[in-house]
Amino acid sequence: IAEINSQVRRYLEGTLDEIDIINLRQIQEVFNQEVFNQFRVVLSQQEQEVESTLRRKYTLIDKNDFAAISAVQKAGLM
Repeated sequence: IAEINSQVRRYLEGTLDEIDIINLRQIQEVFNQEVFNQFRVVLSQQEQEVESTLRRKYTLIDKNDFAAISAVQKAGLM
């Protein structure tokens, strides 16, 4: 499972073109719910990393927070 997790991570990062399947047990693991959970975990981690990067680079405000939007517009930052 650790090797499949590593391959999934590299596949999602774009550094691996395909996930290698070596034996029947590995095929069963690929279709096992655990692997899909690993995809979910990896995607969640990537989302958090992107959000963290954006928060470091930009000041983010909720698009539904009209008071914050108004204040930013008045300050000429938007």
